[in-house]
Amino acid sequence: MDSVAEIKKTIADLEKHTSLRQIAIQSGVNYITLRNIKFGKSSSVTERVANAIKKFAKTFDPAKA
Repeated sequence: MDSVAEIKKTIADLEKHTSLRQIAIQSGVNYITLRNIKFGKSSSVTERVANAIKKFAKTFDPAKA
């Protein structure tokens, strides 16, 4: 399972180019879940959420954002 810090960093990198709301919509991860990770309210991240965020990060094209 991925660490919360790693996923938090991935979210922060994505937010340089798009909003948290768009990350939620396009990755399929609940917006509240992303907010909780971003603001440190989550002590763990499920494998499904981690995989969805990583998959979205790999396919995300900042030029199209």
